[in-house]
Amino acid sequence: MEQSVKELGQAFSGAPVNIDDGSMVFFNPGAMNQVRGKLISVAGYVIAPSVAFQDSSSHLSPSLGGMPILGNNGGDLTDPVFIPNFYYVHELTERLAFGFGANVPFGMRNSYHPDWKGRYQAIDSEIMTLNINPSLSLQLTEKTFIWRGLQCSVPACQINQCDRLWGDLFPSCGNHAVRQSGTVSTNCRRLYVAQR
Repeated sequence: MEQSVKELGQAFSGAPVNIDDGSMVFFNPGAMNQVRGKLISVAGYVIAPSVAFQDSSSHLSPSLGGMPILGNNGGDLTDPVFIPNFYYVHELTERLAFGFGANVPFGMRNSYHPDWKGRYQAIDSEIMTLNINPSLSLQLTEKTFIWRGLQCSVPACQINQCDRLWGDLFPSCGNHAVRQSGTVSTNCRRLYVAQR
């Protein structure tokens, strides 16, 4: 949920009615009509996890002799990562507003030593989703707003592993499996402001 520094600090309470931060483009574009002029919000997060793996019982298939799998425990498999987000809101007229948002709602990356014990499952794994939100908001009455937006998600996945055909006898590493796809969805909603 790293779409807004402001909302993260408030545990996302009131995020749908936020009118002070550009993340309204993500949470509720109908609120963009509350902005006068232009609003830009740029933020980022640094995530620095530490994960360790320890294995003392993995063995090859009995058909290959059943000997223990050679290799190490992979080391520290994660590095610090920066996760950005950007939002822009522009008042086009008194009743029409445009917004654009870009964020990374999901991502993961693991990188083990090439000779670790799990090299036949993965050495390097990476998944990332880039989310892009262009939106328009129109004020119908003093208290009623409608908005229409696109949500474009572009996920990418990459895995690097060793072949298991001959086990530790003749290892062959460096095979890549890359998957990329994308989705585009549209939405139209109404916002009613009880008090103004």
